[in-house]
Amino acid sequence: MSHRKYGFITIGWVFLMGMSVWVVFTHAAPPEDLFVLKCPLPFADKTVHHTIDAECSLSGLTESETGDDPDSHLQQNRAKNNLCAPDPAVPITVNLFDHLQGAVEEKEIPFGNQHIPNPEPLPDNRSVLKNLVQTANGISVGEGTNVVFAAFVLRTKVAGKESVNCEFTGKEANDIHIVLAMKPTDNECDSITAEMVPHFRPPSWGKITVQSTLAQLRKHPVRITGQMFFDASHSPCHHPEFRVQGDPKRRSLWEIHPVYKIDVCKNKTLAGCKVDKESVWKSFDAWVKNPQ
Repeated sequence: MSHRKYGFITIGWVFLMGMSVWVVFTHAAPPEDLFVLKCPLPFADKTVHHTIDAECSLSGLTESETGDDPDSHLQQNRAKNNLCAPDPAVPITVNLFDHLQGAVEEKEIPFGNQHIPNPEPLPDNRSVLKNLVQTANGISVGEGTNVVFAAFVLRTKVAGKESVNCEFTGKEANDIHIVLAMKPTDNECDSITAEMVPHFRPPSWGKITVQSTLAQLRKHPVRITGQMFFDASHSPCHHPEFRVQGDPKRRSLWEIHPVYKIDVCKNKTLAGCKVDKESVWKSFDAWVKNPQ
């Protein structure tokens, strides 16, 4: 057979029982991604395409199953998927997470466990979450700010299905939660959360949930770069409405979510791992090839 392709059609001669027959073969066009960004991926050099990128949009589920107030729910989903927070990343400390939580409570911005009867509504105007507090250097920080933070990893886990990921199941289609703390022995209620979203996630990042890798990673501080996000679907440990069922243990509802970059320190103390000292940091992608 001789043939030639034109787009998604192949035409050619087929020789059948001594006769030549002109045949047209059609090919299905590859699906266009529903998850569309208006910026370059922050980890473009490491990314791979996942099924969820083609089948689940920035907003996740868009039907009535998102809840009584689907618009605020979809706003939160889109914020969770923001991979476009602009550079440069602002260095922050653990105290900033507390200040941000305090600012939310002072301004009476709604939040709360969504798995209890008559839960608090999600914020219907997320612009109030931007530029809520200032760092010691006078830089405004809030939802949508690109930040960089150093801490120890207490544990990691793959999240269950969520509307933001269109209720897909499995590790490849769900977030990876990273529990961060100032000391490896800290109580989880003193922790901070970072999350890796599944969209275009580099394959090496999934190794952070492997126990043998995690055992080595716990010995070194990590440097997490990504967007500040307010997770209004829960209550933090200190809050009177905190519930073990449905509320992850943490000091603040402010997360680094999505993670844009993760690095591992060559040293084993936070004092020896300043976020702005590039010589002590190694990308997770390189470190995980020989974790030690």
